[in-house]
Amino acid sequence: MRILLCIAVCLMAGALALDMRHLRPETRFMKPLDGPEKFTLSEWQQVMENMKPRADAPIVDRKMRQPQPDCAGKVFVDVKEDGRIVNGAVATKGQFPWQAAIVIDGASFCGGSLISTTRILTAAHCAQGTSYRVILGAQNVSVGIEVGRVEFTTTVKLVHPSYNPTVLNNDLAILTLPSAVTLSTYISVIRLPRLSDASNTFLGTSATVSGWGKISDATTSITDVLRYVSLPIIANTQCATIYGTSVVISSTLCCSGAGGLSTCNGDSGGPLVYTEADGVKTQLGVVSFVSSTGCASGNPSGYARVTSFLNWISTNTGIVIRP
Repeated sequence: MRILLCIAVCLMAGALALDMRHLRPETRFMKPLDGPEKFTLSEWQQVMENMKPRADAPIVDRKMRQPQPDCAGKVFVDVKEDGRIVNGAVATKGQFPWQAAIVIDGASFCGGSLISTTRILTAAHCAQGTSYRVILGAQNVSVGIEVGRVEFTTTVKLVHPSYNPTVLNNDLAILTLPSAVTLSTYISVIRLPRLSDASNTFLGTSATVSGWGKISDATTSITDVLRYVSLPIIANTQCATIYGTSVVISSTLCCSGAGGLSTCNGDSGGPLVYTEADGVKTQLGVVSFVSSTGCASGNPSGYARVTSFLNWISTNTGIVIRP
């Protein structure tokens, strides 16, 4: 059987497909959830003409250390979470106030999450471009103006030093905004896990992932409106039976794809969150990959496990992680 794995890497001129025919056999069923999802100029024309970059501003001193704000992980609008984004539900505006939309080099799309007023957490394979337009407070990315929506343009990124694009290990990156965003009803910080949760597998936990990715394998572009789906976290050993142990390592987290519920192209970099005992949302994963047999194939979706990167995040952002 011929083994082919294509990793989409965003370049200024577009997406370059890398031929991975020499990968180990177990990797043949895995592909990045690429965002960077590539679209034609006409598909993006209406969005891009309404986007006006902000003037550059000094980067916040990375040596400043401070805890996440008290509002981290909290939602300030009345929402009903009854959804089941492939086969997911449309999000209410403000339901995921930490959700970021990222337009890469004006041509590709990923998701991300606001983890401080100046930092966006996303996937490493989403940070292979040069310029990143970050949209916060959005629900419909096809319109240029929304209440509570703000946009930034940045070129400052930090890709995890152990990122492996071949098997998508350690698929994590941080974007730095040119100035601090003002938090509001529709823009808030997602809470990061505790250091004491580093060894917690969260097996069986129901977690929610959100994004503007394709809503089915049959569609060719992202959806206009933010969607979400709730998925149970499964054991890495179960996930590795599909993707292999070179892909599913300790810093990988997987969710069940049963019933055709999953992430899809364009969701890359987006947040997977769960509700802690105090009722506050906390981010456990960053969308990374899905089965090459299709988003709705029933196979698991893969994420970078946030608890494995807390020290790296803290060191490079100044965020003080809860003990």
